[in-house]
Amino acid sequence: MSRISTKLQGLLAAAAVIGALAVSDPASAITLLSASMDTSNTALISGPGYSTVNAYIGPVTFHAKADDATEYDFTAYCVDIFHDMFLGALNAPNGYEYHDETLLTDSKDSTTLLQLGNSLNNLQLEEIASLLNLSALITKANVADLSHKRAGIQGAIWEIENPTITVTGADVVNDYIHHYKAHAQDDPLSASQIHAVFANDFGHQAFAYAGGVPEPATWTMMILGFGGMGAVLRRRRQAVALA
Repeated sequence: MSRISTKLQGLLAAAAVIGALAVSDPASAITLLSASMDTSNTALISGPGYSTVNAYIGPVTFHAKADDATEYDFTAYCVDIFHDMFLGALNAPNGYEYHDETLLTDSKDSTTLLQLGNSLNNLQLEEIASLLNLSALITKANVADLSHKRAGIQGAIWEIENPTITVTGADVVNDYIHHYKAHAQDDPLSASQIHAVFANDFGHQAFAYAGGVPEPATWTMMILGFGGMGAVLRRRRQAVALA
């Protein structure tokens, strides 16, 4: 079983927030049985008072069991860099017990009984909701460069949630982080669209995924927008190569 967290003022989780598409929505009580993710993208996470760490960056896919014993897979993004998570079987054969709960803090100071930490304001939550929704959009559309784009979404979520940290990955991921943060600021979404799951003892990372997707009429325009972003990145790389 591989660990996907490192020390960062306590355990810093390097997992990615669950990419908004789910095979089935997690029920109010769920058991996470195993976890997997694309480990091809990494990033340095640093900030005032933090040690710089190298972390995997991207969404995590879980195999889970609902309280009615139905098993299913879902993908989500990490919204808690202060705890840990693992890849592979989770506490086999029992898994980790999780539950639905409103995302309110960065979980920095959570106890075994309570979600605690720096409070997230409504604008932060609306920007995170927007990015989770975008992840659902681009995943469903299976856009080009999806791995880097979802890594960029995770990095943007971490920086929005924790304004004093900086996430630095490959140049293409950094460009996406910057682009997605700007998009989230320009196009926030109701925080009610965030679905978050927390460990029952708050001892492992919290994850979030989107509760909705963009209006169908906006899909083509948004996908074309992402295509334009790819063209900008390609031109930039070519310019650097020619310099």
